Amino acid sequence: VFAIKGAIHSIITGYKEEEEVEILHSTFYKKLKNDKKI
Repeated sequence: VFAIKGAIHSIITGYKEEEEVEILHSTFYKKLKNDKKI
């Protein structure tokens, strides 16, 4: 099994670091930035 450090914690809590979201989910991150949600 391969996982990114903190992946299980993210699954349980729903929380991800902003930097991780920016790198791994760049499209979603841009949408959040445009909607001024972060």
